[in-house]
Amino acid sequence: MDHFQALQDGLAIGMSLVLFLMTGLMYFRWKNRLYLNFTGAALLAAISSMGMAIFSHRPNAIYLFFVSLFTCGFVMQQINSFRLFHTKRDDKLYFHLGATFLSVLTAAASLFLPLEMTSLLLLLIVSGLGFYCVFKLFEDSAMRMRNSLTIGLFAVYVLCLFIWGITKVHRLLLFGNLFLILSLLVMFTLLFERIVGIMQAATYTSTRDEISGLFTRKHFMQQAQFSLNRKQARGLIYIDIALEEVAQTSEDNLIKNVGTVIRKYTSEYGFSGRYHQGGITVLITKPDVEIGDLAERIRMRLETELPGGVFTGIMLIGDEADLERVIEEAKKSAERSRLNGMNKVYGLEQSRILTDGGV
Repeated sequence: MDHFQALQDGLAIGMSLVLFLMTGLMYFRWKNRLYLNFTGAALLAAISSMGMAIFSHRPNAIYLFFVSLFTCGFVMQQINSFRLFHTKRDDKLYFHLGATFLSVLTAAASLFLPLEMTSLLLLLIVSGLGFYCVFKLFEDSAMRMRNSLTIGLFAVYVLCLFIWGITKVHRLLLFGNLFLILSLLVMFTLLFERIVGIMQAATYTSTRDEISGLFTRKHFMQQAQFSLNRKQARGLIYIDIALEEVAQTSEDNLIKNVGTVIRKYTSEYGFSGRYHQGGITVLITKPDVEIGDLAERIRMRLETELPGGVFTGIMLIGDEADLERVIEEAKKSAERSRLNGMNKVYGLEQSRILTDGGV
């Protein structure tokens, strides 16, 4: 029995510390006040779980004091969890604040109240919080279910604590600890899911142009060089968009539509990036693609969106090609198309000769 108790205590402390470390890392990564509050709540819960473990073999008023503090940390985590998952809502959460205040009062009173009275107060606090969240706070059914599961498991733990306070049967406390650990586990999965979502969003925004949705110039160059090194690059299309006649107010919408079209036409054949304001590069990595054909289809489709005109430059890529030079030659080819109305496919040496000849 003692070994099982020690295992439960270790799991509870471990999960609490993991939550603390996760929220702490989120704060140091993004320096957000919400993450700081979450870290404080997780720290209170972690310290309380250690205090509970010290007195778990012979539960007394001090044990319930730490349980009350843990409940306070749990309620604070619920507040921050709501803010984390519902960034656009500004609910005041007065019920949560009241539950936090009452749990602090219960912690202070637990040193003087009978054990069953303290556990009853905690049960009423957690049950009230659960009913409020289920029927009043959450509108999204998936989020309501997961949050209700977290609070419900913790409420079962407090219920076992209340029954133990009346009967003094230690096995009830051990049984309740299982629900406490499961509650922490659900909270961990919720937080981990959110962190993954934030990291994915951060990765997307750091590699994608905000307006067009295409790769940024830096990320395109990195991916293109990687494909070039692995000899997967077949050709490059440079798309020059004439934005001179486009009003500034409609330019962003135009670029957004252009990005959508280019992604649609090129996603099966390679990847694309916004090279500069009016220039887009497309690297073709799929073999047996008629690059000139693809470029012409893209150009004709884009001309329906752009009144100023679309001009393409196309370069075939050999085994020893230099990426910067390929892009520069494709860009010059697009400029020739703008001046002379030519849309032809050139090899690297042909392009150099034509450029040197002034054609």
